[in-house]
Amino acid sequence: SPVVGINFYRIKIVDTDGKISYSEIRKVNFDKSGTIVVYPNPAVDVVNITLNQTMLNKPLAITIVSMNGKVVSQQKIATASQTQLLNVSKLASGKYIIRIITDTEVVNKSIEVVR
Repeated sequence: SPVVGINFYRIKIVDTDGKISYSEIRKVNFDKSGTIVVYPNPAVDVVNITLNQTMLNKPLAITIVSMNGKVVSQQKIATASQTQLLNVSKLASGKYIIRIITDTEVVNKSIEVVR
């Protein structure tokens, strides 16, 4: 449960042989610059992504990641508008993470695709 402001994260990695290591520590800033809304959720064919003000008119990348960490879709946008449409019609039923990346921020949203 992130708090508003700067949060620090790292990932604990456990190998199949039981060896434990940790990723680098990353800083994530959760500010109140606006909420990103992803709808409908659950989705069937298309997802609408309403971006916050800090992302408008900037280049961004939208990536869909499966729950096992596999990137299943990537899309680059040269100039972001208020609402981006994302086609999910070729995805299997299940839960996914939509990752929105600009030059200054990364936002993750979860969705469910149903067939």
